[in-house]
Amino acid sequence: VNPAHRSQGIGAALLDALIAECRGRAVARLDVTVDAANHGAQRFYARHGFRPQRRFTLYGRAMLLYSLDLVPHD
Repeated sequence: VNPAHRSQGIGAALLDALIAECRGRAVARLDVTVDAANHGAQRFYARHGFRPQRRFTLYGRAMLLYSLDLVPHD
């Protein structure tokens, strides 16, 4: 989302639409990769239920993998 339009719910609406579409297609889990220095993105995904899974390096940059389970576990 363009920085001038952040904090208006646009990202949340887009993410909600993506999650709904994935659930409709029986996708079990969503994974996102976030730059370890991007604390705003980390807060955004955590706020929407994503959980950090692991840290790794991609092209020399520290990255974090976040996941959201879309199918409830018994």
